[in-house]
Amino acid sequence: MTMPDARPSSAAAGGLPLWAIIGAAGVITGVTVGLRQVVGLYMPPLTQSLGTGVGPFSTAMAVANLVWGVAGVVAGGLADRYGAGRITAAGIALLMLGYYVMFAAQSGDDLLWSGIAIGTGVGAAGLSVLVGVVGRAAPPEKRTVAIATLGMASGIGNFV
Repeated sequence: MTMPDARPSSAAAGGLPLWAIIGAAGVITGVTVGLRQVVGLYMPPLTQSLGTGVGPFSTAMAVANLVWGVAGVVAGGLADRYGAGRITAAGIALLMLGYYVMFAAQSGDDLLWSGIAIGTGVGAAGLSVLVGVVGRAAPPEKRTVAIATLGMASGIGNFV
């Protein structure tokens, strides 16, 4: 498998080389998806400190997954209309808010709100938005490799 060419595509925003666009999108995707996947490690100390048991935490994470799916579709459409940068920035802000609400949670309801914010944030800053960015930046003959590289970055984020 060959890596995408370092030459900028005419569709590349600001004349950035394709490798830089894939790298930036890969880091964003890897971090957002990777952080989302490790939240379960915090379940025992969080549920013990709240005294709620695993039910509210599990419900919040299930809601986060459902919201992630819906938010990804909506965010992809909004990114086409208003720009991927704005939507990705909003997604990262929602993700940070969700993790803060989880950190400061005092009840199961707080965990539910954190799950909604985390799911929306991952949907807006994840693959559904960034695949479009990479796909538009890559020339047609390199598009498949570029998008596959972005997907690989998401997997690496899960692993790390």
